[in-house]
Amino acid sequence: MALAGLLLFVAFSARVWHARGPMEWERPFIRAAYRHEPPGATRWQALFQAEPFAVITIVLAVFALVARRPRLALAGTVGCFAAVIVAENVLKPLIDARQRSEYYGWDGPTLHLGSLTFPSGHVTGATACAMFAWFLFHRRSELAALFFVVPLIVGWSMVALGLHYPVDVMGGLILGMLGVGGSFAATTWILGPDDGFGRPKAAHPPGRGPVGSS
Repeated sequence: MALAGLLLFVAFSARVWHARGPMEWERPFIRAAYRHEPPGATRWQALFQAEPFAVITIVLAVFALVARRPRLALAGTVGCFAAVIVAENVLKPLIDARQRSEYYGWDGPTLHLGSLTFPSGHVTGATACAMFAWFLFHRRSELAALFFVVPLIVGWSMVALGLHYPVDVMGGLILGMLGVGGSFAATTWILGPDDGFGRPKAAHPPGRGPVGSS
């Protein structure tokens, strides 16, 4: 899945390279988002500005430490911050020459002028936090997948507010998952898995299963 996500991100990057204005397949999504702005769109956008995003990440790390999962706290924190830093300071300058422009050559809404757009840093941060929360809570609740509704709403808001193209949102979704997922995998590989209480998983003695097994 990680390889598939990486290949998809590369494919999106190739499409964005030196593009000007929206691609044909993006236009219906831009029109739909513009006409049906999600409730509280500006609040969703503000929620994943730099400072609130940092607070959310730290709160999740504290929850992980309280749950005695220090490896997850380390992996989630590093993954969240690394994903956003890479999006904003490496990938945008390297990949995206498609700046927000007044010229589209179409009759749809116009993105705001300003900076590079691919991938969306807001969506990257929202997805990274959702991935962190999923690793933290998925054992306790079947509703943990609902955390991923948040980055979808953030992405919808960013397009509706004229701040990003749909492909920027998709790039952020992939990067956020790869950032935290990759950090979690690397931490597990280097430090070993834990049993949910910050201790290495104990192997059962040869020929014996868990206590109470038949």
